[in-house]
Amino acid sequence: MITVQIQDWSAVLEVFEGFFGAHGAITSDAQQVGFTAPRARTGVTIHRSGSVAAYMPLHEVELQARRLMFDEEHGELRVESEAGRYLYRRPGLPLSGAGSS
Repeated sequence: MITVQIQDWSAVLEVFEGFFGAHGAITSDAQQVGFTAPRARTGVTIHRSGSVAAYMPLHEVELQARRLMFDEEHGELRVESEAGRYLYRRPGLPLSGAGSS
């Protein structure tokens, strides 16, 4: 598991892109990074300010993150905030051909 403090934006970008890159579309700019998996109708966006927004077919959530924990083995992003914790499960198998050389 890789733990990243939200203040370390370059690490957030690097780990986020590696964690989600083969599973859907990644968008990023100086202020935010996002992942969408259109077939699974799910996504998550992390803003440099610490704001995290995630959605899945049955719910959506917004919270202020302090720390992000990326668990590659289980395909989980854990968001730790003042209000508690949120678990985002990365959808299924990597996209065909994505991330392969």
